[in-house]
Amino acid sequence: MTKKRMNLKTQKPKNLRTDELMNKVFLFFRSFVFTFFGLILLCFFCLPVVAVESALPEPEGMVTDYAYLLTPEYKDKITVLCTTLKEKTGAELAVATVKMTAPLDPKTYAVKLFQKWGIGQKGKDNGVLFLVSKEDKRVEIEVGYGLEGMLTDGKVGEILDKYVTPYFKQENYGEGIYQGAQAISLVVAGQKLKPAPNPGFNLKVDRVSVVGFLEMLVVAFSVIVLVVIYAVSGGAMWGRGIAVAGGAIIGLVLGGIFGAIFGIIIAWIITNNNVWKGGFRGGDFRGGFPGYGGFGGSGGFGGFGGGRSGGGGAGRSW
Repeated sequence: MTKKRMNLKTQKPKNLRTDELMNKVFLFFRSFVFTFFGLILLCFFCLPVVAVESALPEPEGMVTDYAYLLTPEYKDKITVLCTTLKEKTGAELAVATVKMTAPLDPKTYAVKLFQKWGIGQKGKDNGVLFLVSKEDKRVEIEVGYGLEGMLTDGKVGEILDKYVTPYFKQENYGEGIYQGAQAISLVVAGQKLKPAPNPGFNLKVDRVSVVGFLEMLVVAFSVIVLVVIYAVSGGAMWGRGIAVAGGAIIGLVLGGIFGAIFGIIIAWIITNNNVWKGGFRGGDFRGGFPGYGGFGGSGGFGGFGGGRSGGGGAGRSW
């Protein structure tokens, strides 16, 4: 009898067991809901980052021009600069142009692009990224750990202010990138920077150009006069004499004694009957310019060395 009573006491009512079961189901469901929404939030924040990483461009070489700011000539010149720097110092200079960096700001974009490309030698971190964003009107120079002592933030800012942005403001992107890349190369190679060029309007140069153009007009008119005098003379010696004397006087006025000598030679040539007979023989340029084979490749671009960014450098708007 006593045992039976004890068993009755230890037995739980059915409704109590049902409550415990429901409580476990509720806890499981709540855990499931929290986990599900947690994963959704994680994807919401992580997917844009993954998308941005995958949207970063791949390098086409030392110079990657996705914004089409460079002519083939400038691209070749800048590539030669970067290649020479790597051969002489081991440092890697990468130039990249993009249309825009959205959704990232240009600085963050430069850091991530540097990391993705791995510019510079692994272990030395001697890389530099020269990034130009056309629609953002922003240029960023990102420097690797190993070059931060040479390319300080102040030095990079000086390069941008003196050698790059003055050209960018005139939309002369090719010259600005070339001048900037050259300045970076000189600093990395331990050489002094050249005086900053003046991309602005130069009155002195323009006056010289105008004077030179006027002199060319005078010379052209004088040559015509000499030819007419000789033609009127019927090829007589007095006609040649007047032409030679006229050439000497014109040359003396325009160029001194050397100009006079040059004028006599020109006058003699244009009054020489042999020159006009049969035209100019053998004057065609056959074979082009020997010795210039273009910029030949050596197996293509093999990628950068795996360097890391130090977070240093500077940026400018224009």
